Amino acid sequence: TRASLSWRALLMATPEPPPHRDWTPSSASREQEGLAVMRRERGRVFVGLEGGGDAGGHGHPDALALTLQADAARFLEDPGTGSYVDRSLFWYRSTLAHHAPLVNGASQGVEPAAVLNFEERGGAGWMRKRALIAPQVMATRACIVLDGYLVDVLEWTAPESVTITLPVAAGVARGAVG
Repeated sequence: TRASLSWRALLMATPEPPPHRDWTPSSASREQEGLAVMRRERGRVFVGLEGGGDAGGHGHPDALALTLQADAARFLEDPGTGSYVDRSLFWYRSTLAHHAPLVNGASQGVEPAAVLNFEERGGAGWMRKRALIAPQVMATRACIVLDGYLVDVLEWTAPESVTITLPVAAGVARGAVG
């Protein structure tokens, strides 16, 4: 409700909610925000591939993170952050918290990811991004999104042997997927 919003939200609030209009969310590559999104089932399914430039001060190491939601069920979600200044909440801005690749157990640096491919064809589409996830370790993550399917491919190159960890800490399913 509006009662739970911060005072900053009041700067943009109107006395009444905007009029309802039919809107179906669509897939989009939002390079300025560092996000590529594929949507399915009239917007009920959301697959996001994160990581981009500074993204307006976004500034945490989540390059090539994957987000997956279907209706209210959040299988892989970006946990957000409660504060950008309280040190006790810094974990929420870590690589580990974002389903993004770690190299040798270490969090990524804050490097931009580049969109290499983004193509949407209704029931089928794909997106692919590349990022430097550690010194001299370049990774590419591709997500192929079909109706009812997701194929996730992570590839990397490094001058020496490294251990890549891809944390998958599934969120709490808050609803059923139809």
